[in-house]
Amino acid sequence: QGDRPTEPSEESQSLTRGRDDASEDSVRTNKNTCLECGKTFACRSSLKRHHVVHSSVRSFKCTQCDKSYKSQKDLNRHFLTHSKPIVMSFACSLCEKRFSSRTLLTIHLRRHSGERPFVCSYCDKRFLTNSVLKSHVRIHTGERPYGCTFCDKKFTQVYPRTVHLRMHTKEKPYLCSTCGLSFCSSGALLVHSRTHTRERPHQCESCEKSFATAVQLKVHRRFHTGERPYSCSQCNKSFHSSSGLKKHTRTHTGEKPYQCLTCHKTFSQKSNMKIHLKVHKNFYNTF
Repeated sequence: QGDRPTEPSEESQSLTRGRDDASEDSVRTNKNTCLECGKTFACRSSLKRHHVVHSSVRSFKCTQCDKSYKSQKDLNRHFLTHSKPIVMSFACSLCEKRFSSRTLLTIHLRRHSGERPFVCSYCDKRFLTNSVLKSHVRIHTGERPYGCTFCDKKFTQVYPRTVHLRMHTKEKPYLCSTCGLSFCSSGALLVHSRTHTRERPHQCESCEKSFATAVQLKVHRRFHTGERPYSCSQCNKSFHSSSGLKKHTRTHTGEKPYQCLTCHKTFSQKSNMKIHLKVHKNFYNTF
């Protein structure tokens, strides 16, 4: 006779029930858990975006055709099929770049020749265009003629104010042709696009490292020069970047702006919170 399967002991049944109950209680008590599939998210907004997967509602409608989509991201990607490409008629004879106007081409050619015909009368710095010179001069004069209509911030140029206003209005007119994400400025879109292309055009002259933005390269150079222009007002420490100083300042103020939405624990740095979130992820993966 074959061995008869043994009945699970009362103790093991109790443990199994306890684990199941714990799992169910965790799902019920965690506000960021999807009740449809049990997935847990770091924040409420991520859960809200996830809900679209389970819904059949397509509330995001294209204004140029009859198609509709579940999310704004999907609609943005679809809009690209309607957009007309800008004609780039003016080509640079020294590189492969093309421009939509002769004026833009002329400015671009100065980058090849090194010509900077517009000189600052305060510090002798030279610039490619008169408009860039004008905005630079405001650093010396302190003039900020462009004010935000929503808050007290003022700007030396029109464009930074325009980008800032979009933060209030939530307008994001620049669409990524690869993933459909949208951005407040063309610069933000350009930086984002390099996450797809892996392009790092800004190379350090002292080592082989390269970076996606000029700002990242500027900060990196300070590691070679030893320059630390950002000093703490409460101790003698100084830092390569403003973000480094900002993080350090929290050790004095005790500020912890990053909060875990699952257990409400707070952190002074975003990186520490991300490490902490794995604790919750690993916990739910055990069930």
